[in-house]
Amino acid sequence: MEIVRFLMGIEKPSAAVKTAIECAVDWFEKVKISGYAVKEITAPQSKKVLDRVIVPEPGSTIWARFYELNTDRPIYVGRDSKVHYQLLEIEVERRAGYLYAGTWPAKLLATDYPAWQKRVNTAPGEAKNKRLSAFPMTTLTKALAVAAPAATTAVAWPTPALFDLPEKVLQFGTGVLLRGLPDFMIDEANRQGVFNGRIVVVKSTDGGDATAFDRQNGLYTVCVRGIDDGKPVEENVVCASISRVLSAKSQWAEVLEFATSPDLQVVISNTTEVGIQLVNEDIHLTPPQSFPGKLLAVLYARFQAFEGDASRGLVVVPTELIPDNGRKLEAIVLELAHRNDLGSEFIDWLESANHFCNTLVDRIVPGRPDPATYEQLQADLGYQDEPADHDRGVCPLGH
Repeated sequence: MEIVRFLMGIEKPSAAVKTAIECAVDWFEKVKISGYAVKEITAPQSKKVLDRVIVPEPGSTIWARFYELNTDRPIYVGRDSKVHYQLLEIEVERRAGYLYAGTWPAKLLATDYPAWQKRVNTAPGEAKNKRLSAFPMTTLTKALAVAAPAATTAVAWPTPALFDLPEKVLQFGTGVLLRGLPDFMIDEANRQGVFNGRIVVVKSTDGGDATAFDRQNGLYTVCVRGIDDGKPVEENVVCASISRVLSAKSQWAEVLEFATSPDLQVVISNTTEVGIQLVNEDIHLTPPQSFPGKLLAVLYARFQAFEGDASRGLVVVPTELIPDNGRKLEAIVLELAHRNDLGSEFIDWLESANHFCNTLVDRIVPGRPDPATYEQLQADLGYQDEPADHDRGVCPLGH
């Protein structure tokens, strides 16, 4: 903080100095702990401090003395020289004798910074707009999500337990509609303890890079904007429903292996409107060309693994934007099963143990934000959600 004041004291600051000051101020704003205060517990009839604790207090703002590198999470260190993430984990003697949190940057932000801007004729945020290029941002990963500050209000982070849920969904498609609707809703259901399952995604097209999902551990941000019940909605949610992404072209054996998982319950798809078409093909190819062919191969592998057990059928939820999408997909899969001579027992199981649902999308999922909006979103969120293709990364959702 004193370094920032020193830089503000430079009579004619260079562009680099201005950027450094703006970035520092931006960081103070990002890591502030809003709605909390430090409370001192003193001895009766005495000013001696017996303890200091952090308590909720609307309208108050504090900062931790120390923050963890890369995550910006407040940390506290006691006599054991170990990092703790809760002040109450520190022994009382240290809490009483040391200021682990306080309001130190408040005057800098409220008084010193505006005065500096006025003196050097710098418009608010003028230099800060260069922050992304001047200072690399932390990338969205599982490590960042697990270590995210509990008091952060700008982003709804997943809890560590969500990463340990079993894989219950097989999804064909990686597009923004799937990630903004069913995947987002599964994440919401997981947070409420309703569904408790994650998604294995199959990337069927050659475009893009499946490893881009791996670099972010399957995480992405859904930005909800709109009106709900007459009130404005603005939410930023780090979605943790995707467990892993497999390439149909190079990892088809792993897809079929997952098809035999006892935890698997649901298949979701969005392979565009041309995806639900009949292609006369051998479903034993690695992989089959069409989506119905791939789905049939998955269902046949499951039928064989569980020896026709009727309780092991799946719920198939296509979201392709065509009328009666579930009914049409089922008819194509049945026709392919006949053409591939998969046997009457399998066809009976296919019709009786599996459920194909018709769906209709009822929300708007726009494309990727324009560059200026995207950069501002990352600045507001405090991390980089890097897109791998035209619709990956920060996912906007109209409510």
